Amino acid sequence: MARRLCLFNSWRPYASRVWSGSNQYRQTAHVSGCSDRFFGPTEDVSLPTIEHGIDFEGEFGVIVDHVPMGTCATDATKHIRLIVKINDCSLRAIAPIEMATGFGWVQAKPACSMVPFAVTPDELGEV
Repeated sequence: MARRLCLFNSWRPYASRVWSGSNQYRQTAHVSGCSDRFFGPTEDVSLPTIEHGIDFEGEFGVIVDHVPMGTCATDATKHIRLIVKINDCSLRAIAPIEMATGFGWVQAKPACSMVPFAVTPDELGEV
């Protein structure tokens, strides 16, 4: 069974820069890429060519237990089991072409890598 990486970015200036001219992303942007695997923290990440606009970003990911459909945001936080740091990679020259199709990022979101540890919400304390 393939796993899916879903990144959420609610920083509106970022979203408007990435999807300029689009009225589709005025709220939290849900980017579903095809990173169906993660590289280990010490593995080499092989990318095609610099002409694809390679962009590295640090992102946080959450690992949840079963979240019932229709769960509100407040209740969803109760389902977070682990928090991880993801070394995200995007191919910015390909992304606008794929976003225009309405299907999301396919080739523009290659496999990412993850740090070698995860923390539980209680380890982070009150936010």
